[in-house]
Amino acid sequence: MVFPTIGKAVNLTTGFACYPVVLVRNNHIESYTPGRTHGVPISERIARLQGNPKRAASLARARVRLGAWVASEPELQATGGLAAMRLKAGLSQAQLAGALGTSQPNVARMEKGTGNYTLDSMRAWASAVGVSLTELIAAIEVAQVPA
Repeated sequence: MVFPTIGKAVNLTTGFACYPVVLVRNNHIESYTPGRTHGVPISERIARLQGNPKRAASLARARVRLGAWVASEPELQATGGLAAMRLKAGLSQAQLAGALGTSQPNVARMEKGTGNYTLDSMRAWASAVGVSLTELIAAIEVAQVPA
């Protein structure tokens, strides 16, 4: 019998991740832990892409196209307003967080409608994504309406 152990998952963009495995043979427990994990962590891959000006511009254009699509989909308009605004500006959550002086998870919470909004953070968000404060507040109100 083979029982995979519970370990820390590694988010990789290429290659594969090996997890420790516990083998049970004749009531004797043996474990196998692979030596090396192949691949590149996603955060490292994104940082490398963002470091190349051509790749960074390409990522920004892709975000703009994705933002336009999210804004045009009726099913996503209620929940994706803030994300669509960010994407249309060509920004990732991490880039917007840097502009706002906050963390990426806080931006994600705000986009889901569960974050804490201050007037200063809303002004900074509107300025960063190039929309009016009124448009931003309308998108926040839509995101906070229970489904």
